[in-house]
Amino acid sequence: MRRSLVRVFYLSGLAVAAVGVVILLLSLANGVTTTTNAYGGTTSTPNNLALFVVGIVIICLGSLAVTVAWIGALIRTAQLGEWTWFVLLLVLQGITLLVYVITGPDQLRQTAPIHTNAPPPPRVS
Repeated sequence: MRRSLVRVFYLSGLAVAAVGVVILLLSLANGVTTTTNAYGGTTSTPNNLALFVVGIVIICLGSLAVTVAWIGALIRTAQLGEWTWFVLLLVLQGITLLVYVITGPDQLRQTAPIHTNAPPPPRVS
């Protein structure tokens, strides 16, 4: 997956998850009902359960897009042989993925040809 596509998945996933968090917080802002059962245990339920569930679902969808971006970045860095980026993405996924979508590698490095002053090998007849 090209870095530009990883960027689209990652940033849109973060935006969708942020919207989900706002919806979740709005559902909790309406209050929470706490009930006590006969054994002394309590159960808390948001007053707007539908909005709460919608917020959770939207957060999950955003997280799914971020996970797809992360896996795509791992595959791309492995294909390019960028093992430092691969290990950093594997270990420090969040911040490294953000840095990767901004400045990460997207194509093979161009290596300069090796020039030597040595004469060519002798021809065997």
